[in-house]
Amino acid sequence: MNNRKPKIIFWNAFSLIGGSEKVLLILIDSLRNKYQIKVIVPTKGPLEKEITKRGIPVILLPTGAYTKGNKNIKDLFKYVFYTFYVLAIGTKKIRTEKPSLLYVNGVKSLPFAFLIGKITRTPLIGHIHHILEDKKAIKIIEIIGKNPVFKKFIAVSEATKKQFPSISNKTIVVYNGVDTSLFSPHKDNKLNIKKSFGIKEDERILGILARIIPHKGIHIGIGAMKYLNTTPLKIKLLIAGETPPEEEEYKKRLLEMIKKEKIERVEFLPYQEDVSNVFNVLDILLVPSTTLFEGCPMAILEAYSAEIPIIGTNLGGIPELIEEGKTGFICKPNDSQDLAEKTLQIINNYPLYSDMKKQCKKIAIEKFDIRTFLKNINMVLDTVINC
Repeated sequence: MNNRKPKIIFWNAFSLIGGSEKVLLILIDSLRNKYQIKVIVPTKGPLEKEITKRGIPVILLPTGAYTKGNKNIKDLFKYVFYTFYVLAIGTKKIRTEKPSLLYVNGVKSLPFAFLIGKITRTPLIGHIHHILEDKKAIKIIEIIGKNPVFKKFIAVSEATKKQFPSISNKTIVVYNGVDTSLFSPHKDNKLNIKKSFGIKEDERILGILARIIPHKGIHIGIGAMKYLNTTPLKIKLLIAGETPPEEEEYKKRLLEMIKKEKIERVEFLPYQEDVSNVFNVLDILLVPSTTLFEGCPMAILEAYSAEIPIIGTNLGGIPELIEEGKTGFICKPNDSQDLAEKTLQIINNYPLYSDMKKQCKKIAIEKFDIRTFLKNINMVLDTVINC
């Protein structure tokens, strides 16, 4: 009798750690006792380090870097080159490993995985975290997604699922989950944590926890501080997130904006390995995204768990997560003044703020608890692997 555990190979398209990579790490931690696990990543980096730290084998398979949004002719030639490269290396590796399932975390690697899955007859699951701007990419995913090699797609929100109507019959919505105990506020230690960040006791703290990239709308959050600086309130904005090498110019522009417009009380934090400390000093989380890209931002779920209200734009999956007037407010995209006004609505109304904090914790436990998330993922995996 063969008692060996089934093998899953996860395939992640990026090497930095964002929301979808946090989800991947949660899956690895929870499934490693039930399955043999290996992970494909494009290059060495923060994600590879985190996976290796867990004792999970990593396979390096570069897939190329491409223009965000709509692709150009240079991207096309690059994609053709990497298709042959990934097919040659990836097919050999999958044939050697013989996994029960290839689990593709994110859309970028879906076409590569499709070809390898077809050649090696390996079942595929696609986990879709974002909303695409490129209509051609959406069409390609719909075409390959209809193929029987794709057994299921997991979408992180209704908005994420909606972009692929022709494969809706094999797509299930599973909202991301968060460990509600990990991000519970440490009230007794809050003062000490504030001191460690150099925060004064009477300052109200806003936060943006995201990679320093344009579509996260960090410039909109900084713009809101220009308006908030004119009030008598002591409001400070903390920005915590990694800057990808290709976005150093964007961060430079943000720093120039702060200096040129004389915007006060904005601080970029160094990389935070333990973001729970950041949540412990925040009063409000800002999610000023400027595109439809966001499917189910982990930062929102983590903030809810830490009893922090949200102000987020009316784009992508963000409105599905915010209960207007109960767990926060929805603001207009690309509108710093509206973001500032919504911030003041919360800060200037303590009874509302206090009630929002309670509602945030309630929705974290009822809708976004990690146990619910893992139960739903396990149901999908059991269906696919045991069929």
